[in-house]
Amino acid sequence: MQLVEDMLSTCHPDTRLCIAVDITSAKESIQTCKLSQWKSKFNQLKLHKRPAIFLIQAG
Repeated sequence: MQLVEDMLSTCHPDTRLCIAVDITSAKESIQTCKLSQWKSKFNQLKLHKRPAIFLIQAG
């Protein structure tokens, strides 16, 4: 969660961020949004101790 917080506060709002969590499990989740959109979803993220991959594309 700290990594996502840092990206939200330092990267450009048009930067796209993909968060892939629990890949290959029944609870798999892969979402891509601009950082400006992730800010509104931040409180809904439950990443603590879940395997995750972060992909960043500059905007």
